[in-house]
Amino acid sequence: STETTTASRLATLKAQAAKSYAQKDYSTASDFYAQACELQSSINGDDNPLNAHLLYLYGRSLFQVALTKSDVLGGKPAEEQDGKEKEKKDGKGKGKGKDVSKIEEEDEEKKPKMLAPPAGAKAGFFSFTGDENWDDSDEEEGEGADDEEEDGYGEKDGDDFTLAWEILDFARVLFLKQLESSTSSSGEAAETTTFTSTDPTTSIPNPSSASTSSTTTTDPPLDPKSLQTALADTYDLLGEVSLESESFPQATKDLRSSLDLKLQLYPTHSTLISEAHFKLSLALEFAAAGESVSDSDRRAGRAEAAAQMELAIASCRARIAKEEKELKELGPDGDVDGKAKKSLEDAKEMVAELEVRLADLRAETPPRVLQDGGEEEEELRGVLGQVLGEDPEDAKRRIAEAVGKANDLSGLVRKK
Repeated sequence: STETTTASRLATLKAQAAKSYAQKDYSTASDFYAQACELQSSINGDDNPLNAHLLYLYGRSLFQVALTKSDVLGGKPAEEQDGKEKEKKDGKGKGKGKDVSKIEEEDEEKKPKMLAPPAGAKAGFFSFTGDENWDDSDEEEGEGADDEEEDGYGEKDGDDFTLAWEILDFARVLFLKQLESSTSSSGEAAETTTFTSTDPTTSIPNPSSASTSSTTTTDPPLDPKSLQTALADTYDLLGEVSLESESFPQATKDLRSSLDLKLQLYPTHSTLISEAHFKLSLALEFAAAGESVSDSDRRAGRAEAAAQMELAIASCRARIAKEEKELKELGPDGDVDGKAKKSLEDAKEMVAELEVRLADLRAETPPRVLQDGGEEEEELRGVLGQVLGEDPEDAKRRIAEAVGKANDLSGLVRKK
């Protein structure tokens, strides 16, 4: 039947996108996600809350597109990135981290190219930016804006980040609608999907699990806790997009929302908690460095950034205490491969580095500058990824490099 054929096509697109993403063929993955979003939107309607997780995946891919063009928090031109990768393969790399975090199966990220919206896509679907005044008139206004800009997607500087942010914000709104619906009908029997977040930016349900023979054209609704997790991840990625595009006040807002949700979901010692406090500290610090920020607001912003850094340190210390206890319980012969001991050493080293950052934030004078490519910068980048549970080669590229340059805010807050 037509319905079965359409469902099969949608499931195939999702599986192809997930496979390409797992293989780090992000350009192809973005193309498949865009086609899947267009097809699912034509079936469900643009504002169906069950479109949320696919929108998230598409927005995430668009973000990787933008990163290839960014020189803000570590996104370097493709040619330079290729050179760095070659250095690493030749054993000449500097061990700098790359990713925000590891993910399950398809959820690895980095650099696809920019993708225009699918042909025939409604402007309301691809330019929605918030949940205020959610009605058809907004879609009409979006269409009008599209008519004015015509083929403006990706053609102007900043459009990549803007489009990624708008798609992700649309996903946020739809996740919120799902959460509201789930909460109000929690007593009703319904099929739900659950998942465990292993990464703050990419833990949306695995689309590769879709069967090509399925007759379901939408992802099943999530349970309330999973929706909270998805929202936390979406806010987190929205914050990263804003950090990369230098919209630091917006980054602060979204990263704070992500942190608030994560505090309800994870224990204090979780690496996701220490990372969330750390990211918010960065956003607050960057926002306080703006040219238009008054001296009093700058001091207040740095003070709050310092408070968040203290909480990141406290989270790391809680993890250290937990790992020390576990290592002791293993006994002298329990840690055969030495991984537990190495993880503990990395965590302690990370605390020391974050304490230096905290001292810089508390200082009235401009903080010391870490020379690009210097030994201290390299050490800090590597340690950050390791303490957050990452392999050094796959460790926290954007955030780690942000730390390396965070002391020289003039290099991040570019004059517009």
